[in-house]
Amino acid sequence: MGLLSGGVYKRVSSVALSFVMAISSLSVLVPIIFADSVGASPVSMVYSSVPFGSLAWQADRATPSGGYSIGADSLTLNVDNQNANTSHLFYQTEGLQASFSTAKSVKSEIYLDPSWTGKAVRAGIWGIAHNASNSDTAWPIIEYTTIGDGGFTGWRVFDTMNGGWTNLSTPVGLGGWHSVEVDYNTTSLNYDYYVDGSWVATKDGNWMGDGYSNIDGVIFNNFNSATGNAADNYSVSWRNLVTGRFKLSTPTTSYGALFCGAITTNSSVNPTWSAVAGATSYNYKIVTPGYADALPNNVGNITSNPSTLTNEGDYKFSVQATNGVDADSDWSTPCVLTYDATAPGTPALLTPSNNGYVNTNDFYFTWSDKSDGISTVKYEFQSSTSNAVDGTGSLIGAWNSIASGNSEQNNLVTPQIHSTGAPDGTYYWQVRAFDVAGNVGSWTAPYKVTIDTQKPLAYLIFGAPGATSFKVHFYEDVNAIEATDPANYFLNNWPGALGSGDLVGDATITYDSINRESTVNLTNPGWYVSPEQQWGVQNIHDLAGNILFNNPTTQYSTELKNPGKPGVPVATNPTNSQNIDWSWTAAVDPGGANASGVKGYYYQLENSHGDVVKDWTFTGNNYTTTSVTADGEYTLRVYAVDNAGNAGLEDSGSVTVDTVAPVVVITSPTETKFGHNA
Repeated sequence: MGLLSGGVYKRVSSVALSFVMAISSLSVLVPIIFADSVGASPVSMVYSSVPFGSLAWQADRATPSGGYSIGADSLTLNVDNQNANTSHLFYQTEGLQASFSTAKSVKSEIYLDPSWTGKAVRAGIWGIAHNASNSDTAWPIIEYTTIGDGGFTGWRVFDTMNGGWTNLSTPVGLGGWHSVEVDYNTTSLNYDYYVDGSWVATKDGNWMGDGYSNIDGVIFNNFNSATGNAADNYSVSWRNLVTGRFKLSTPTTSYGALFCGAITTNSSVNPTWSAVAGATSYNYKIVTPGYADALPNNVGNITSNPSTLTNEGDYKFSVQATNGVDADSDWSTPCVLTYDATAPGTPALLTPSNNGYVNTNDFYFTWSDKSDGISTVKYEFQSSTSNAVDGTGSLIGAWNSIASGNSEQNNLVTPQIHSTGAPDGTYYWQVRAFDVAGNVGSWTAPYKVTIDTQKPLAYLIFGAPGATSFKVHFYEDVNAIEATDPANYFLNNWPGALGSGDLVGDATITYDSINRESTVNLTNPGWYVSPEQQWGVQNIHDLAGNILFNNPTTQYSTELKNPGKPGVPVATNPTNSQNIDWSWTAAVDPGGANASGVKGYYYQLENSHGDVVKDWTFTGNNYTTTSVTADGEYTLRVYAVDNAGNAGLEDSGSVTVDTVAPVVVITSPTETKFGHNA
């Protein structure tokens, strides 16, 4: 479609309009583009659906004699030729009128009913136009008639300045819906008329010379011939009432070199927009942080508005192009700029705590969030094996990592960075915050953390036998409270020294953190360290929380030595009894008075076949008596054990048990005679 050199807006086709009408009934905006023949930037007509039921209708000249009905998007006027309204017979018209928002176009669809054939029908749509001062009114009209001058049937338009009615040659037949439209032509200052989307006429819009420019209402009229003939009664139905206004292209906006959505630390900005063809000035409005929408301000024919920002936060500006008369653009989408000139604060380091320990290579560094609510805050993390910093507070020789804050890390309660795989050792770490505007905060003071995944080792140190104390040396720092708790020290396997167990109530412990050494002082009277005693330590952790490598750790006060071999066991009663008392020479524990001492003896009794008659049995320091149930040869094996649990070599002795008395057989002697043989 094009704006012809004669100044008439021309549609491209009825198909295009049909599409527009269909969309308009859905209450959406549909642009129709106009451009002049020399290629100036386009101006568009944008249509908006106006539901019939949304308007306040009132009678025009006379209320329709047959009544009317108004639906959500339809209107029907009924003519009753037997009941004409005689209160207003001006041209025998009846109708309804309503006002709407200022527009440049009004159109609707009318049903050309085949039943109108042979009837006196006039059915039209009138635009209600006002001049700029709203002091005078004009009525551009297009109607369908069956009784025009000279019996004309078809469309006609009305023009007071040029002889009243003008019949149109536009072919049309009864039947179906047809669109009719009246537009105000801002170039020729006339009214353009369209049927089914095609231009059909242009008539003078300067009615009475008063310069009409807007259409702000509509009239739907019928003709009542008042013949009294019911056969001339008819109805006219309308639907899809639509208004249109001209639109300029919408300006595109930016902040000069900054794009919409940018963040800046500079308070001097330059809101900028594109020039729009046909615009003579621009309306400008801006929303500043903490304030509602500002009222639009016409800034004239300029395309930028240099400004100084004051409060930090989001600034949103919009621009509307206008020609000051009959065409505006839509307001541009607000162009947002975030002003943030303040650096984020210094975070507080949380975990691990300063001078803290961790006993894993897989843990998290955490710190407090310093988001300021203006622009997204991120964090820079540093770690080094040295706490030396340069003039900016940055660790020297540090490895760096960027960590996100709450706004970009799944809404974590605290920002963090994952550490995994770092070898054991001492590290220093720190964090600083920065925002996407480019503001950088200060580094925190470095925190020290020691990664220690190794379990501590302990070694017991004993003095000469008879000492009332001993030491435990740790190969790294340990928990001092645990290292001084008597419950964590104990004596094993020493019934000869008044039993075994922890040293609660029997000792006091001091811990030397410099030398990493505990001293155990025995306080129970008569307690001292004897040879071959097994002492131990347990349940002590290093500063990272690792427990002893061997838990418990035990050690003997002196090298273990086995007791000597006892003497050969011998029976001490006659062997004609099945209850045999045995004795043997006592074994000797090496070391004299410092030895642990012989605790007792184990013995085992076997028969001559090697069968065990009495399995190994502890008899203390007593000799033993064995009982058998049958005569025969028996062997007793014996070995000694000392109080440290050492076993000596065994010795053995045998005995034959015979409880059967011997049998003596006496026979008669052979008589011997001395003499002569008879």
